[in-house]
Amino acid sequence: MGMDKHVVIVGAGIAGLAAAWFLRSAAPRLRVTVLEGASRVGGKLHASEVAGVLIDAGAESMLARRPEGKELVAAIGLGDQLVDPGTMRSSIFSRGELRPMPAGQVMGVPSDLAALARSGILSPGGLARVPMDQVLPPTLVNGDISVAEYIKARMGDEVVDRLVEPLLGGVYAGRADHLSLAATMPAIAAAARTERSLLRVAKDIVAAVPKDAGPVFTTLRGGLGSLPPALAEASGAQIRTGVMVRGLSRTQTGWRLVTGPTREEAMIEADAVILAVPGPAASRLLSHDVPTAASELAQIEYASMAIITLAYPRDAFSALPEGTGYLVPPIEGRAVKAVTFSTSKWPHLADSAADSEGVFAGHFAVDSAGGFVAHSAPDHGADSVAGTVAGSGSRSTAGYAAESVGATPRGSVAGSVPGTRSVSGSDLVLVRCSIGRVGEEHVLQRDDADLVALAMAELAETAGVRGRPVDSRVSRWGGGLPQYNVGHNERIARVRAAVDVHPGLAVCGAAYDGLGIPACVGTARRAASRILEHLDPGGECHHDGRHPGNEPAAQGT
Repeated sequence: MGMDKHVVIVGAGIAGLAAAWFLRSAAPRLRVTVLEGASRVGGKLHASEVAGVLIDAGAESMLARRPEGKELVAAIGLGDQLVDPGTMRSSIFSRGELRPMPAGQVMGVPSDLAALARSGILSPGGLARVPMDQVLPPTLVNGDISVAEYIKARMGDEVVDRLVEPLLGGVYAGRADHLSLAATMPAIAAAARTERSLLRVAKDIVAAVPKDAGPVFTTLRGGLGSLPPALAEASGAQIRTGVMVRGLSRTQTGWRLVTGPTREEAMIEADAVILAVPGPAASRLLSHDVPTAASELAQIEYASMAIITLAYPRDAFSALPEGTGYLVPPIEGRAVKAVTFSTSKWPHLADSAADSEGVFAGHFAVDSAGGFVAHSAPDHGADSVAGTVAGSGSRSTAGYAAESVGATPRGSVAGSVPGTRSVSGSDLVLVRCSIGRVGEEHVLQRDDADLVALAMAELAETAGVRGRPVDSRVSRWGGGLPQYNVGHNERIARVRAAVDVHPGLAVCGAAYDGLGIPACVGTARRAASRILEHLDPGGECHHDGRHPGNEPAAQGT
């Protein structure tokens, strides 16, 4: 395929960058331009320093058992940078205390009644309700239903409220009574049509996982924030940041994109276009030529969240955290929905803290009422626009047009006054607290100092953490998590059917087949394949997004 063909990708999150890499790997002479509205690539994949340690501000791990993410990492030469978590143990804060996550659960659905009982997560009454699933008549599943509707019918309210809700909240920041069973728990949804017992379904799913499957999650030694720049460079595509795309229209030979402000707009001609932007942005760009897809995408709801990263001296903990962290069910009425003990989960972060030069001097400002004050700092990604999840989040505000998946989170570190103590890197414990579920946007209206105070209070009450952190960062991701509500799969099928009518047009990102990195990479490969088929039907390119001369990238173990 010659250089005369030009593909424009709107959005430089993980999906857009992966699409560029797939295109260029299959057709090295193809001209590919990636347009990104933010000042950097990567969207919600971004890392910055807290107390001198580079740590992710957005997504901090990816599924290791789904191959697309690890394959891509290996293909661009970062395979040796993949690291596994140091522990797999985690907890749930339920009924007033931290309790161990029961073994053998599937997105919160238990498969082992003895393990569930030992965990103490459910009340005696809630625990007694679960085995009734084995004698109740079948629950008819005709079409898509909500996660809560099905699981409550089989196992009762408490399993949903205290197990399923926190697991789903950690992924989607959504609510079980709105989220689609088919879209968020496809294996359970499929089995529910033929198997009466949900407990049996969960047992079968757990039994099917190979005993040597390895850790569920993985990350990169330099943080997942190191992946987008490396992928952008490996793609060989032209990456243009700070370019807003305001319009897209069909021409006789391809597509025309309108960029820039109204008074200084510029036109870009393309033979093909891939939209790797959130639903609202894609909807606006498709409204002229693909109104059906635009209407469907506009109906996808998005949730916002914030991640508060805190660096504590080790002696703030009576004992170092042994697990990866804990989840908090909404029924507990707490603002913090998840806590990750980062230096326990990822030992390389503890090594990085120990290797950091010198000591970190923590300084805090106190307002007249004795409260904690934070101020923004350039080192932590100030001035944000919209955030994204794995290449597909957005703010849901007018004027976003196609600012793309890329966004910089607002960051903050502690304000400073003299007299606070210095802490060596080897004495640091890094903790990430997640705040924000759909319907809880009011919590995120608080300023950075209030969010830091919320996180500190949470850790003091649940984990017994004493004193103040020596550094903090607040990363806000407005409209970052698409909600896979009931009917999602059917909606996406209608979107793709409408888009497929238009040659040289494709979509990808987190709004479609999954929020995680592997899922976004999968949508990128699909989009690249469609564009390659359009530009070079039946030609020399393998339309799976791989270069014809390359073997598939080896999957990690």
